[in-house]
Amino acid sequence: MRRLLSLLVVVALAVAGCGDSDEPTDTTTTTTAATTTTAANTTTQPTTTTTVPVVAEPATLFMFLDSTEPDGPFLAAIDPQDPGCCSDELISTLDALVVGPTQDQMDMGVSSAIPAGTVLLGVDVDSGIAIVDLSTDFTSGGGSFSMEGRVAQLVWTATQFDGIDAVRLAVGGTVVDYLGGEGIDVSEPRTRANTTTLLPAILIEEPAHGATVETPFTLAGMGMVFEGEFMYTIVDEDGVIVLEDFTAAKMPDIGIHGPFEVTIDVDIDGPGSVIVWEQSARDGSQINIVEHPVVFG
Repeated sequence: MRRLLSLLVVVALAVAGCGDSDEPTDTTTTTTAATTTTAANTTTQPTTTTTVPVVAEPATLFMFLDSTEPDGPFLAAIDPQDPGCCSDELISTLDALVVGPTQDQMDMGVSSAIPAGTVLLGVDVDSGIAIVDLSTDFTSGGGSFSMEGRVAQLVWTATQFDGIDAVRLAVGGTVVDYLGGEGIDVSEPRTRANTTTLLPAILIEEPAHGATVETPFTLAGMGMVFEGEFMYTIVDEDGVIVLEDFTAAKMPDIGIHGPFEVTIDVDIDGPGSVIVWEQSARDGSQINIVEHPVVFG
């Protein structure tokens, strides 16, 4: 293990988040002095300054989504329901990730492998690698699935930001090579490319689960299905199909997820869902189903 020498971005966060942390004030509204002159006197109004703290809304969080498919739950892109803690978007996002899903999200099948009580201590980004420092709670409990899951959540959440290609982990200020009693190897920087074992066959990155979207919108993500082809379905609040079509992921090789992106324009307003699925080559049934509830409009 190596000692983490410095953190370029350091935040002291409480267990419940960093809502009490002091953030720099980025927006200042100033009322200038006004002077009224009459023949009798001169009156000067005092100058007042109002400061408004700037808080960055968290970006997409990668958590887990219940699945009817075997070997689930799988990693999923989740829309944050947290207003954010800090002026830095990366810090706000990772803080929301370690806090975990809201009760409403849990009721919709969203879960996190990151143990409750984990605190984000800081982030140091250097040469495309983010060293994420977490409290010792991060290493508690769980088996190998849970340990891999919490690493995958951090990797996929952090690497959505420009300038971050990989993640290394630190616990209590010390960079670690192995995680937990299972000895999960984190000695090398983890990238999206080498952290794919918990991905579903079709991963929807846009729109995120629970997001509000305006039409037309982009359906994008990664897929690893037979010949790359799969179906997508848009349904309204009552489950009525508004649109159904197919697209394909550009798989670079067998056994590797490839990107897909399609623009969808539908006449729909209010709650609904974006559903992707593969048609079984064996019997034509729907397999590898992933559904993201969203609000259109």
